[in-house]
Amino acid sequence: MNKILMMALLAGSLTGKAEYVRNEPVPAEGLTLPTAAALSAAAGMVEIMLELPDEWPSVDNQTLFHVGDRAHTHVTLFFREGSLVAVYKADEQSHSAINHNPARKWAASSRHRVQFLWQRENDDISFYLRVDATIAGFARGVLIERWPAHFNLGHRAGGSRFKGKILDVKAKPEFPPLPEHQPGSRVITVDTSQKLDRIYNFWSIVNYTRQDPFTNASFRASQKITHPIMRYVNCVRLLGGRHDGRNQWFKGVDAEGRPVFKFDGMVAILRGILDAGYQPRIVLDNVPLTMSGDVEMEKYGNTYPPEDYALWELYVAKAVQAMVDAFGIKRVASWRFRVGTEPDLHPGHWIGTQEQYQHHYARTTAAVMRVIPNPNIGPGNILDIKLDKWGLDLVDFIATNNLPMTFFSSSWYGRVGESQQGFEDNVNTIRNRLNRYRIPRF
Repeated sequence: MNKILMMALLAGSLTGKAEYVRNEPVPAEGLTLPTAAALSAAAGMVEIMLELPDEWPSVDNQTLFHVGDRAHTHVTLFFREGSLVAVYKADEQSHSAINHNPARKWAASSRHRVQFLWQRENDDISFYLRVDATIAGFARGVLIERWPAHFNLGHRAGGSRFKGKILDVKAKPEFPPLPEHQPGSRVITVDTSQKLDRIYNFWSIVNYTRQDPFTNASFRASQKITHPIMRYVNCVRLLGGRHDGRNQWFKGVDAEGRPVFKFDGMVAILRGILDAGYQPRIVLDNVPLTMSGDVEMEKYGNTYPPEDYALWELYVAKAVQAMVDAFGIKRVASWRFRVGTEPDLHPGHWIGTQEQYQHHYARTTAAVMRVIPNPNIGPGNILDIKLDKWGLDLVDFIATNNLPMTFFSSSWYGRVGESQQGFEDNVNTIRNRLNRYRIPRF
């Protein structure tokens, strides 16, 4: 055990708090130290003062801090192609990370103080990245059950070394109070001479991949507290095809071969949403598993198209009719209907081809129009334009085939601390494609 660690442990025993403190540079080859005295899976804080390499940004991975002794389980602070990344990963399915892209534009040889902090909340972990005394990001992960015995500074398993300098380090098994979370006065300065464009309310809608809790009055009351400005409930996977077996409104066929549908549960869900004062937005996915034949669930459920589109059309039409029967044509016609989710994410939300989704859109909108002649309807939110998927081509397909579309949407995965210029580029690209056509509104 090195001298500095021994001094840190001694200080910890005197104060009643274990911690690791190093007030001199970490060797170029890095250090490996025991976690028992400095960090735990449930709570931790690592603070590093670093000096970047002479050449920046880097093109390779460079590690500042790492805890991990097996694949897919680690807590790591590192640079990836110049971005500063904080990861808390319990297993292969529970990856969670914060990316601080502005680090790419830091000056070579510049100095920065970074903090990686985490704490347990039930079986989850909340973690933060602070950069130069400002929160750069926040994320949630799953608690690591078996905590490794050692942590590394300046390297990861002997590789991915940091090519700059780690000037000083502090680590402790606790989550210190964040200055940003402390009570007190805040000053916000608004430049009233600056003219702004139209401001869109992106925060009035929340996605719910499970909607049945809205039938419970206490749950509805809790949403008023946790989502105080929510106005819309996006009902994802409302039509079934789910891993959890919920929302099974299609009951197969009767003795005479006629399809059987039972939408009482769906109507109860929508009534609960309305009783809470929200407006539902209906996502027309997934296809019930039995409608797709002998297939297996994908990550987000059954993402296969139906085998029999006549049956699928009937199912969708009957579902919309059940809504109209319960709540009236005027109210339901004001709701937004979306045909699926990220159809260009293969195989996550759509395992079919581009052409199959186009056909799916045409048949699904036709089903809705059996009940609502002028529906508020559009395709599933496509992936970010920067990912160069085929989702944007849906505009051409819908326009040239005279199909209904009252909105067109795209996913956007932004993070605190990152520039959002890409979002504006994304929106402008979509607008430019839409402006080629006069899309029928119906």
